[in-house]
Amino acid sequence: MYSIEINLLKERPAIGGVAGSATPVQGMSNVPIIIGVVAAVFFVGLAVVGFVGANLWLEQLANKQKSIQDRLAAISPDLQRMDQIKKEQEQISAETKALATVFNQVKPWSAVMRSMAVQTPAEVQIRRISQGGQTGQELTIEGTAASFEAVSDFLLLLQNRSPFFDKKATQLIKAERTGQQNEGNSGGQISFSIKTAIASVPASELLKELAANGVEGLVARIRFLKEKGVVQQ
Repeated sequence: MYSIEINLLKERPAIGGVAGSATPVQGMSNVPIIIGVVAAVFFVGLAVVGFVGANLWLEQLANKQKSIQDRLAAISPDLQRMDQIKKEQEQISAETKALATVFNQVKPWSAVMRSMAVQTPAEVQIRRISQGGQTGQELTIEGTAASFEAVSDFLLLLQNRSPFFDKKATQLIKAERTGQQNEGNSGGQISFSIKTAIASVPASELLKELAANGVEGLVARIRFLKEKGVVQQ
C-alpha cells in the first residue's frame, strides 16, 4: 500500500501576502517615553533653579539684615545720647514752664499796697492789713473813716477799680461809729473791716498796672517769657 503524507503547514498559502512571522515596527514605540523624560528633566530643572534662586534671595536678605544690625550697633551710642538730650530738654522745658507759671501768678505786695494806697480816699485811714486763708491770698483790711460814705466809696473802689482784688470776694464785714457824737448824730470816727482776696488774674494780663505800680523787673521778665512763647499771650 502507498501512504500519502501531506504537510499542511508547508502547503498553506499565505493570506493577504503577510508572512506567518510578523516583524515589529521600529522607531515608534519610544516617542512617548522620550517626551516624558524631557518633561521630567524640564520640571526638575525649574525646581532646581527656583531652589537656587530662593537660597540666593534668602542669603541677600540675611546680608542686608546683618548690615542693618551692624549700622544700628554703630549708631546705638548716638541714639542713646539723643534720647538723653531729649529727656534733658523735656525736663528743662517743664522747669521753664513751672517757673513761668510762678512768675505769672506773682503779684508783688508792693504793687498791691501801692495800688490800694492810691485808691484810698483821703477820709479813710488804713490801720492794719492781715493775711489769711489756705493759700494766703485772703486779706482783711481794718481802718477808720470820717463817715460811712467814705467807707462805702473805699469798698466800691476795691471792687471796681483795682484789678488786684477779687470783686466777688470783697465785702464789708463791719462798720460802726466810735467816739463821741453830737446831737446831729455826727462826729467821731467810723471803724470798719473789709474782707477781700487777691484776684486770680494772671500777671501777664496786668502788665500795665504792674508797671504803673513800680514793678518793672517782673514786667520785663514776663514780657521776655511771652516773646519766647513760654507764657501765652
